[in-house]
Amino acid sequence: MIIGRHPIWSQYAPKSDWKAYMPKLDRSSIAKLTPPPPGKFDIVHWDDDMPGLGVRILKSGSRSWVVRYRIGLRQRVVNLGKTTGLSPGRARSKAGEILAQAKLGHDFQADRKARTSQAKPTFGRLSAEFIRRYVEVVQRPRTRLETRRLLAKWQHLDDLAIEDVSRAVIAEGLARVEEQSGLVTRNRARSAVSRLFGWAMQEGLADHNPVVDTAVRPETPRDRVLKLNELKEIWAATDGPGDYNCIIRLLILTGQRRAEVAGITWEEVEFEGALWRIPSMRTKNGRGHDVPLSDEALSILTSVGSRDGRALIFGEGSGPFSGWSKSKERLDKRCGVTGWRLHDLRRTVVTGMAELGTQPHVIEAVVNHVSGHKAGVAGIYNRAIYAREKREALKQWSTYLMNSE
Repeated sequence: MIIGRHPIWSQYAPKSDWKAYMPKLDRSSIAKLTPPPPGKFDIVHWDDDMPGLGVRILKSGSRSWVVRYRIGLRQRVVNLGKTTGLSPGRARSKAGEILAQAKLGHDFQADRKARTSQAKPTFGRLSAEFIRRYVEVVQRPRTRLETRRLLAKWQHLDDLAIEDVSRAVIAEGLARVEEQSGLVTRNRARSAVSRLFGWAMQEGLADHNPVVDTAVRPETPRDRVLKLNELKEIWAATDGPGDYNCIIRLLILTGQRRAEVAGITWEEVEFEGALWRIPSMRTKNGRGHDVPLSDEALSILTSVGSRDGRALIFGEGSGPFSGWSKSKERLDKRCGVTGWRLHDLRRTVVTGMAELGTQPHVIEAVVNHVSGHKAGVAGIYNRAIYAREKREALKQWSTYLMNSE
C-alpha cells in the first residue's frame, strides 16, 4: 500500500512514495486523484489537513475513505466506505471520532470486529466451518493442504459478513490474487471459494454463491521441456548438501510429483530392494505406486541422515519439506536456466524416456498416470505387471543423464 507524506506518517513511508498526499481531500480533489502506478494493486492519497484520513484507490478505480491510527506499536487501517456514498464532511467526522478514541487507547477496528462476529456470521467463520466439517472430513490429505492454501488467499474477507460478500467483492479479490500470484492461482482460488459457498448453500449457511458469473481466465497449458544441457546445469547447481538439492535431483531421476518427493518417509523406502513404495493416501490419483530406484537415486536417499527419529526424510518439525519459493529463487541464481518450474522436470522425464524408446504404457506406469493403458481392472495389477519394465526404464534414464556429455 503506497502512503503519502505527512509528519506523522513520513517515518514509515518510502521516500519515493511521499508525493501521494493532498493538502485537503474534498469532492473536487478526490475526482483528480491518480490511480495506482503500473504494477501496484492500490494507492492511498493521505489528507494533509487531517493526519490519518485518506482515500484508497484500487487498480479497478474503486475509491474508499480510510482512516489510519496506532494503538501502541500496532498500526490500523479502517475502511470507512466508498467515496460515492460518504461525503467528505461525514468521512472527516467519522475519522475524527476514531482518531480521538485511539488517543484514549480504544481500538475501533478490534471493537468493530467483535461486534461483527457477534451480530452476523462472517466469511472467516464460514471458512473455518467449511474446513472443519468438509475439508478435514471428505478431502484427501494433499487436497486439504491445497484447499487451505487457496482459502488463505481470501483471508482479507474474514471479518466481512457473509451477506456482504458480493460478486463485486469476489471479483476484486480475484484481481488481487491474479496480481500477487498469477493467473493459474487466481483460477484455483476461485474454484476453492466457489466450492466453499456451494457447500454452505447445501448446509443452509448461505443463500447464494457470489462466485457465479465471475470470470474464469483462459489458461495456456505449459509445454516446457528442458534440454539435456539445462538438466545438467540444474544438476550441477544442486551439488552439495541440503534437502532442496536432494529433492531436485530425485525429481530429475524419478519423474515423480514434488509433493510425493517432499513427503517421502523412511518407511516407504526399501533400501535393500531399491524400491520406493508410495501409499495410496499420498498419490494424486489414490493408487499406490512403486518407484524403482536407480543407483543414483538410492545414493541420494542413503546420504540423508535421520533427524531425531523423524519419519519424514526431508523437512523439519512435524511436516514435510517447505520453503519452495525461496529455495527455487536461490537455485535460479546459481544456474543459468530461466523460465522453468519444478513440474517441468516431470514433463521432461516423460519426454526423455519416450525419446530413449520407452513404451508409452511403461512411461505411464513410471509416473503413475491413469489413462487407456492402465484404467479399469488392469490398473489394479499394474504395480506387479510393469515392475521390471519400470526399473529398466528408470535405469536407462539415469544412465543417459549421468553419461551424456
